[in-house]
Amino acid sequence: MSRRRPRRTRIQVFLTVAFACIALIGWLAWKGYLGETGPADPCIGLDGQEREDCLRRR
Repeated sequence: MSRRRPRRTRIQVFLTVAFACIALIGWLAWKGYLGETGPADPCIGLDGQEREDCLRRR
């Protein structure tokens, strides 16, 4: 008698596809294909007068 592998359930297929999508998005973000991931405030590293000037220019 031959044993058959149990069929994957719909939940297992869904979880596998969801994990693959999340992994793909993470890989694309890591490679930089989804745009810059730096701080939204470009003046974040500046202090004092330099920061005020930077904020004024925006």
